Formats: sequence, C-alpha cells, structure tokens
Amino acid sequence: MGGFLGWFLGGLDGFLYALIAFVAIDYVTGEMCVVVDRKVSGEVGAKGIFKKVLIFVLVGVKHIIFRQNSFEIYHLPRNDKCVLHPTLIIT
Repeated sequence: MGGFLGWFLGGLDGFLYALIAFVAIDYVTGEMCVVVDRKVSGEVGAKGIFKKVLIFVLVGVKHIIFRQNSFEIYHLPRNDKCVLHPTLIIT
C-alpha cells in the first residue's frame, strides 16, 4: 500500500508534507468545532473526509499526467511568467 501511494503521489517531497500538514490541521480544527458546537453529524464528517481523500486523488492524477506527458517549463524572456509546454513521448 505504501509503495503504491508513493508511486501515485510522486514521492514525499516538501509540497506533499505541507499538504498533509494542512489536511491534518483542517481535520483537527473541524473536530474542535464539533466539540464547541456540540453538533455531531456523521453525514458532515463523511463529506469532509471524502473531500480530503479527493484532494490526494487529484494530486495523484496530476502526477500521472505530468509524468506521462513530461511537461517542460519554459520561461519567457521579458516578463516573469512561465509557460507549461507538453512534450508528448511516443513509445
């Protein structure tokens, strides 16, 4: 399971650590709101967990798309913008 997640998410780098930290903080603050408001709802909790799982699924899909198409970043000469240019690999 860990090997699949590492492959799917592209390994653990600083951005993924930050995403995990923000998702954990979001979960903890949501649980704190439940305690303060004294409103426990399984439906709301399941919806929140589904959204968090969906975030990681989208990151994994992005990783697969970028790896398959091997996107390259080109910097334009007279401004600070950059352009993603897909280079298709035919095997």
